[in-house]
Amino acid sequence: MKKSTLLLVTLINFFLFSCQKEPEFAGTKMDKTIFLRENGSDMPIRLMGNADSKVLILFVHGGPGEGAWFEHVNTSKLMEKYVVAFWDQRSSGTTQSSSSMPLTVAQFVSDMKKVVLLLNDKFGPDCNIYIWSHSWGGVMSTLYFSENNYPENVKGWINMDGACNPILLRDLEKEAILKFGSEEIAARRNVEQWNTCIDFCASHDTIKTLDDFFTLNAYAGQAQSLLPNVNSFNFINLPMLVNGPYSVLAYFLNNKAIFQNQLPFLEEIFLKTDLSSKLSFIKIPTLFLWGEYDMVVPLKMAEIVSNSIQSTIKETVIFEHSAHAPIASQPEAVNDAIIDFIERMK
Repeated sequence: MKKSTLLLVTLINFFLFSCQKEPEFAGTKMDKTIFLRENGSDMPIRLMGNADSKVLILFVHGGPGEGAWFEHVNTSKLMEKYVVAFWDQRSSGTTQSSSSMPLTVAQFVSDMKKVVLLLNDKFGPDCNIYIWSHSWGGVMSTLYFSENNYPENVKGWINMDGACNPILLRDLEKEAILKFGSEEIAARRNVEQWNTCIDFCASHDTIKTLDDFFTLNAYAGQAQSLLPNVNSFNFINLPMLVNGPYSVLAYFLNNKAIFQNQLPFLEEIFLKTDLSSKLSFIKIPTLFLWGEYDMVVPLKMAEIVSNSIQSTIKETVIFEHSAHAPIASQPEAVNDAIIDFIERMK
């Protein structure tokens, strides 16, 4: 080889290798947002944490119409060890969606499948993925896992207070209100407020309308705050309230749009969705994380779902100072439980 040719090859190699950047989806302090653009929605997925761990946790938030915008405040310990993917679903959080497009449960589950495939493509099949769902996210995850056609590197389900079978919620909420209410009245605590909740349950033997369901749901949420053993929390990060890509104001606009324009969708979820026949098809290792005093999705839901799924590994951790949001009431304990589960799955 001539000296001039050798020099040229050497220079090319030098520039190729010396100018290479760190891989886009690597590093111990990743903070990057990608998007799933699907059927009229631009859905952000914020990726935060330790990409070098080869472990990714996809957070599937509650609602519908909420968002993942505040969860990263309480997951710093998780993000030291793994990547956590905070996905805002369609018509939720800061996602830009057409408010006139009819929503369906099937569309949300289809989105979830595509988010997993997108993450699998970005991080590679050697990255182990865990699904961490909360509340309404439990409905989507129940359907997702019952189909058993997810990628092989999806290793487990972390089900936190998930409404895995919405048709049961009405009876379970009334049962929880009556149970805790009678105990609190006997202890002479907040008697008037508890009597209001109990009177509604007594006068509504059957919940048939969305208005009645949301009234019951609101009483369940309010009642939780009356319990002395539940840790209080403030879920709003004030700097996020008015600016930035994760503005709380964007969340409120999306949430309002769903409850104004998508009533058939809400009826589909809360009055018609019975997933009891789906549960026996679920075989993924599952960790149930539940607030002992949850009245929105009561602890009995965890018992029913755990007894129904066919997973050989299924565990339940109950948080004795939490209601429907253990990640807010007892964040350290939730982080530790998730880390322990994932480390034992390796």
